[in-house]
Amino acid sequence: MPRYYFDLLDGWLHRDETGQELSGMPQVCTEIKQTLADLVQQTSGSLSAVVHVRDDTNQTVVTASISLAFQAPDTHH
Repeated sequence: MPRYYFDLLDGWLHRDETGQELSGMPQVCTEIKQTLADLVQQTSGSLSAVVHVRDDTNQTVVTASISLAFQAPDTHH
């Protein structure tokens, strides 16, 4: 089974040195969605993050990003 490495960039680069064995891209995408969902749950404010997924040959196979911002309407006219 191929090994994939999930590098996270959220203002800092968190390079995945261990990786995960997954059967293919559907499982890779599921893992990305879970990683990004966990980040959203952990944040108390705005968020901007990118996940770069590498394969065993160190080639990027997919990139996903998320941006979350809160903005209250201006009620002072």
